[in-house]
Amino acid sequence: MSFKSRSLKNRSVYYERKLANLLWKYGFAVLRGCASGSGVRKRYVPDIVAIKNGKVLVIEVKYRKKTKTIRFSSEKLRNLFEFAKRANGIVILALKCPGFEWKFLELQYSENDLVIRVDEILKNGLTIERLLSKLFSKNLMEFSK
Repeated sequence: MSFKSRSLKNRSVYYERKLANLLWKYGFAVLRGCASGSGVRKRYVPDIVAIKNGKVLVIEVKYRKKTKTIRFSSEKLRNLFEFAKRANGIVILALKCPGFEWKFLELQYSENDLVIRVDEILKNGLTIERLLSKLFSKNLMEFSK
């Protein structure tokens, strides 16, 4: 089966794994949430939890090909931030679009639905290099050691 013929769910899992492997490469301990987003659990599970040097990233991974916005319901935000609070973590949106590198955006809590324009994330989101630099005050080469 070609990548183009995969379902959206399979593509989402594919990119969750790609990001988990990338974070592992940079020294994070990484867990991909089992059944993340599928609604089969009684409690919320984020797509990825990544931990390094006391920093906990609670990550929601989104893949967008054509959609112009990403929407988070108020319930999903509440659950996401409750998980992050319990883990003393930072909530991060990770976006992958065809032809672009990963972009990262730290989310802020809102009691209302949150709608974010994909073009704004591509323009203003952090690259992996900038995210790591912001979190750890190191450059990317220091993570390869």
